[in-house]
Amino acid sequence: MRYLFISLFTLMTGQIVLADKLVLLDSENESLQARLDYTTNAKTIKAQYFTIEDDFVSTASLAYLLDAASKGAKVQILVDSMHNLMKRETMAALMMQHKDKSHENIEIREYNQFNLLRPFRYTKRMHDKGMIIEDQSGRKVMISGGRNIGGGYFGDAKKDSLGNILPIYEDSDALVMESDSINVANEYFDNLWSSEFVNSVRLFDYSRDALDPAYCNYSADSYICESKISYDKKIISKKEKELLDLAKDIYNGKHNIKFKENAQQVWESRAIEVERIDFLFDNPVGQNSDLSKPTQNIASSLYNRISQAQKSVTIISPYFIMTPEQENLFKTLREKNVTVRVITNGKRSNDVTPAHVGYIMERKNALNLGVDIFEYNGPDTLHAKMVLIDRTEIFIGSFNWDFRSQNLNREVGIIASISKRKDNNLTRDIMSKFSRIISRSTELGKTKKHNKDAGEITDSKSLNKLAQKIQDDNNNTWLWKLIYPLIKEQL
Repeated sequence: MRYLFISLFTLMTGQIVLADKLVLLDSENESLQARLDYTTNAKTIKAQYFTIEDDFVSTASLAYLLDAASKGAKVQILVDSMHNLMKRETMAALMMQHKDKSHENIEIREYNQFNLLRPFRYTKRMHDKGMIIEDQSGRKVMISGGRNIGGGYFGDAKKDSLGNILPIYEDSDALVMESDSINVANEYFDNLWSSEFVNSVRLFDYSRDALDPAYCNYSADSYICESKISYDKKIISKKEKELLDLAKDIYNGKHNIKFKENAQQVWESRAIEVERIDFLFDNPVGQNSDLSKPTQNIASSLYNRISQAQKSVTIISPYFIMTPEQENLFKTLREKNVTVRVITNGKRSNDVTPAHVGYIMERKNALNLGVDIFEYNGPDTLHAKMVLIDRTEIFIGSFNWDFRSQNLNREVGIIASISKRKDNNLTRDIMSKFSRIISRSTELGKTKKHNKDAGEITDSKSLNKLAQKIQDDNNNTWLWKLIYPLIKEQL
């Protein structure tokens, strides 16, 4: 019916109506490459991430944003304040704080900065991940999915300050073209950007005001003040040059990500037309100042779509701590004899110990509801957040199946109706993704060895003790009654 309407509209008006198109960005390299390819010819770039780290991948990503801005693109970067790991001199270089205001093409803002008067609000974070890019001709594309900006999300292993190797993530993004969902996402970004929950980053000594010579009029020693300003400007100038040089090296093919001529046409040739794409989000318009979830939220939208399943629902979520709403959803599905599968991190692959404890607490209840649980074995860490409904709809986004994503954090994602009648590269890529993750997982109850190891936690002695208490069936212990209700809603 939709295509009949499109055809009639085209004949009557002479206007071309573009259908929704989608590419699954499965591998780390192609997901990073897509970001570079669309940035090079950008008119505007809107980037929104839970975390932007301070490593080579994140620096390279910022480098070609700066390069795009130097060519005239307007760039907006929105990052969660708690997980913004960019250095202040890097942000100052991106925003040209050491130059005249007329050169500004990049602005960086943070979500939910700490407020001493509202300390409990700080537990509510922006977990969104994605980009909206408009090119010089006015066409927009969107990248939405599970990847943050950092090495581990793009296959680049690294170590922390203690020398421990940090995880590499199994993740996924979607590249969306020619869809009205991009306009919905764009409006969402603009509403959040201008909301009371978002503020400019705090650069302190690297801010424009602090770098203004007039600032020294209020200093007791103007010579020392002016010398410091000169020194700070040199630091910013050096960082700017490093970023632009890195962007040039990337374009010249000196790194794994390479600039390619006519790259956008290549992506367009790979895109598969789908029946419909919807952007799911937590609407900031009218949201309470305490950051309570709005009426229009991603959880209710996603659960409603899943509740209409007729045959099967397969959920990929790195963290699985079943909420009462999810429990009711699973009950409804099982009453209709819908097969429900959940694939989540096991002991060997989980990177957040408290979340794994919460999973141990709730998995028995999920199994009793008839949910089939598969635990991912690694060697990497599962980070993709996806749902496959009847093999005709796919969700890809930032939403984890836990209390935090449902009740506390901001989340976004796309859900696409993929025709079950069509065999194409997109459906094959999606099925291959799910098959690969399942092949690296063990279904609970299928092997004795896995059952024995599933609840063990090695990262924390105190949490290991708590997890062991939970595995005992004695739910009347004071430890259970006291601790679990306190931490449950934060997991």
